[in-house]
Amino acid sequence: MNANANAGFDLQQLAALFAYLEPALASHLTIVAQSIGRAIDRAFRPVKVGLMIAGLEVPHTHLHVIPIRELADLNPANQDLNATAADLDGAAGHIRSALRALGYAEASD
Repeated sequence: MNANANAGFDLQQLAALFAYLEPALASHLTIVAQSIGRAIDRAFRPVKVGLMIAGLEVPHTHLHVIPIRELADLNPANQDLNATAADLDGAAGHIRSALRALGYAEASD
């Protein structure tokens, strides 16, 4: 790792970056993302389910679990800018239903 790789971040900010998460937390996030990925696969039958860890605006960690048909689907610039609230609610409902079908009873309505 470059000695200047963490330039501009204090230790609290650095802790929010994925590469510096405690291994147990990184593992937990990955396990949750995998569960959501299985639900996305079941609900939408994409070619694959992609996982992207991003967040450049402020120091933080979040995982994007994305149904993909091609690599370009991972590019946030290619998102559907015309999706309505009803579209998003419907997609979320399909994912919640798939989670419950996979045994995740804690998935809420």
